[in-house]
Amino acid sequence: MTLPLARENRKVRSVLRTWLPNQHGAWFIVTVPALFGATLGGWAWQHALLLSAWMIGFFFVFSALRLIKNPRKKSLRYPVFIYGILVGVLGIGVLAVLPLLCWWIPAFAILIGIWAGEVRRGRERGLGARLTIILAAGLMTLVAYHCGLMATALRMGHDAMYGVHEASALGGHALSTVLRGWPAAIAIAVQLTAYYAASVPYVKTIFRQRGNQRFLVISIVSHALGFAAALYFASLSWVSPLVAVAWLVTSARSIWFPWQARRRGKPWRPRVIGLTEVAISVLVFAAAAL
Repeated sequence: MTLPLARENRKVRSVLRTWLPNQHGAWFIVTVPALFGATLGGWAWQHALLLSAWMIGFFFVFSALRLIKNPRKKSLRYPVFIYGILVGVLGIGVLAVLPLLCWWIPAFAILIGIWAGEVRRGRERGLGARLTIILAAGLMTLVAYHCGLMATALRMGHDAMYGVHEASALGGHALSTVLRGWPAAIAIAVQLTAYYAASVPYVKTIFRQRGNQRFLVISIVSHALGFAAALYFASLSWVSPLVAVAWLVTSARSIWFPWQARRRGKPWRPRVIGLTEVAISVLVFAAAAL
């Protein structure tokens, strides 16, 4: 009984690996900014279409990348085909209910083009490819916010453009800042994007680029710049003071973990780094929400 069950479990895991992204950090990067944007703009049924299209698009890109790397593996073609159809149908549905969201298509097209160029050069795990994904996720904060504003305006009996012009009245109120409307949404999008972007070189100093001084410098400098910017914007009440605290914590971990790994002479376990990042992420998300 145990052997057939083990085989069945392996088969299920193999199917899941084929159809679902296995880059756990990417799930947070893709989902959290979009959820922030929807919350700021005010949740509406249109978000179900938008976020479904966004997530299926994420699955499609992941599947397409795997197929590009393994073009002869026929089992990888089915997810690309199915996800491609779904994202096309959902995308058309989104534009059918909120046509003004087409404003964002050129920006995403540029980012996808840059990402595809990096993949074609075999640099899908490089800084350039990772940063384009992070920028796209940060941009999704504003798209989801835009969606909420227009849906709220339509629900109130106005046209969609009313939601764009009256953003300060309809959504985007950060609790402890002077920013309202679009400036508040942009501030949150920038905070999340900057945090994820700075985390890319940091994670590389822990695993793939362990001991690489260039990546360590990039990581420390990017975190220091983030902390300095957070202090400045907190002094203007554009962001919560907790944002500066969050950047101080992330800056400290960008130095401490690589230093400890070098001092001990052995790498950190992924579990330790993962749990630490979860705790820090909670702090960063709380800071952005306030």
